[in-house]
Amino acid sequence: MAFAEMVPRDHESGKRWRCSKHHIELQQAAFAHQALNVIGFIESGKSEQLTLVRTAWEIGQNPGGRHIIVRAVRPAAADRVQSVRELIESKDYRAVYPHVRRSPVKGATWGKESFTVERPNLADPNPTLAAAGLFEDKLGYRVDRLVFDDIVSLKNVGTSEMREKVTRTVKGTFISRLTRNARWINVQNAWHKNDLGAELHAEGYPTFVIPFYIGERGGPHRWTERFDDAWYQKQSKLLGPSLAPGLLDCQPRSDETSRIKEEYIRTALKKGEGHRFVHQARCPDDHQLITGWDLAVSRKKKSDTNSAVTVLGDSRGHVNIIGMESDSVDIGIRWGGPEIVQRIANHTQRYRGSRQRVENNGTQEFLVQFAREAVAYVESHCTGSNKADPTFGLEGIATEMHNGAIALPCEWVNDEGPLQFDADPEIQALVAEMLDYEPRKHVGDRLMAFWMAWHAIREGTGEVETVSLARW
Repeated sequence: MAFAEMVPRDHESGKRWRCSKHHIELQQAAFAHQALNVIGFIESGKSEQLTLVRTAWEIGQNPGGRHIIVRAVRPAAADRVQSVRELIESKDYRAVYPHVRRSPVKGATWGKESFTVERPNLADPNPTLAAAGLFEDKLGYRVDRLVFDDIVSLKNVGTSEMREKVTRTVKGTFISRLTRNARWINVQNAWHKNDLGAELHAEGYPTFVIPFYIGERGGPHRWTERFDDAWYQKQSKLLGPSLAPGLLDCQPRSDETSRIKEEYIRTALKKGEGHRFVHQARCPDDHQLITGWDLAVSRKKKSDTNSAVTVLGDSRGHVNIIGMESDSVDIGIRWGGPEIVQRIANHTQRYRGSRQRVENNGTQEFLVQFAREAVAYVESHCTGSNKADPTFGLEGIATEMHNGAIALPCEWVNDEGPLQFDADPEIQALVAEMLDYEPRKHVGDRLMAFWMAWHAIREGTGEVETVSLARW
């Protein structure tokens, strides 16, 4: 690690590189394993450490070795080769490895796509380091070290056929050309649940995963000298709910297996494009105005979130989300019993003619116990097999979004590619919960509240119960 901090310079500041803990662990893993699979968050320094610094160090240790850097296209790989060559030409590098210099052999390359250093076997016609494009090049000679640097991307993970082509090329075109004691490394972001990195991990190759947060989201994170929580939030917004889980948390989503697909969500966002939340409203004739409440009965920080989603439905069953709110578990703020009751009461004032639908699995008793000084009209909702019903259940929301019957308010949404949009943080969180939805997993609190309100719209009317808030 002394080499990694003494020789390379940070490309932004020009100062010597300061290794974070995960950089040290990466280098240790590269020492320990002949084959290594690395999946990390964007800008984590994995390519700098393993493609640039490690390659320059390997050449210094053994000038006779032959290395290939493989990227999605050859020009991108050539950029990496040039960066390694410039590192080798630096005064800092020469102070460590003064014997590494340009080959004196006539015709030996010293360019952007390849270069050759002086080495014991002067008759070897192959370069010390060369660039290769994943689908562009065929190796005509054997190599001692391969680095696959971000060869996985959106362009080659969209279908199983494309993913299989990547794996087949990696193994057939490149790994098959390694010498007996050769080493190879795959460095990538997490783009798909079944991409190259995931497949290598499943096959048992040593895998090093580097998400931004070390543990739970919002807790300690990596490379504190460079990043903070604000950077994570900014990147999450830029990447959108489709890409952020993979590129930041190393937990990619797959729309192929999603129950609520991006295509359906995009349709709902397009339907609500240009709309915003309404703080107060009166229910129009021939409409229903309903707030679904998904309540957490514990005040512990790690408990579920208290969430409320207000929807306006017309006589056709078309639904618009006009308001959302949740308490903030991340910063330890939790609605207590009295506050929940007061919020429900406030909703009946803010949204005139509205109904409040609350799950009755213990929650009704909770409300009665903490009632005082107001009257709220609470409609009980019993969650059971109806949650899995294909028409009225959670997956019915996907169908209705696909049919254009649900509008999610947002400022804008892109027309194609990975889902990206600008909307209230509550809508962003709801969309993330939709994309995460799996029948056997815990349902997101906002999604659950929305489903209760949407379910009530589809039912038409429910069993209304008047809860007196007179005694606290």
